[in-house]
Amino acid sequence: MDYIFNNFIPRSEENKIIIRPTSKTFINGIAQSYDTTYPEELKDYISEREYSYMMNKIMDELMMMWPCCFCFTYGYLFCLCTLGLSFILPNCCISEAKIKLIESINEANDLILKNKNLQLSYHQKCSTSWLQIDILEKHSFSKIVGAPETKSYLIKNQLY
Repeated sequence: MDYIFNNFIPRSEENKIIIRPTSKTFINGIAQSYDTTYPEELKDYISEREYSYMMNKIMDELMMMWPCCFCFTYGYLFCLCTLGLSFILPNCCISEAKIKLIESINEANDLILKNKNLQLSYHQKCSTSWLQIDILEKHSFSKIVGAPETKSYLIKNQLY
């Protein structure tokens, strides 16, 4: 199913770098990990070392909050006999992981990317998600506008 839903992830463009998920996504779209490979398009903006540090920190915090195997097994094993209600437990844990991911992204924006005219954001659409780095014009560090049917998350500027 991930193959089908990952077709909804947009391609990178001139001022927009898409960071795709590298693991299976949960039913609400959040992935356990995202690609940490350094995009060559960023070589004029951020060093590979800074980028790796930032992405590894975000991925570590996401993995720390990710639910255990028992939680997923419980959700999937009992979904038929509970008519899907067994997904409430994993969804609660995944929601906490998503909140932590968004907090980590905002921290990376404030501490690393803001001075480099870059902005990282989390996007979710149709049971998949991706991270997006936008290359900003000088003095335009403000809200990111995604596709109309895309949920974009940038808590600091109140874009949900």
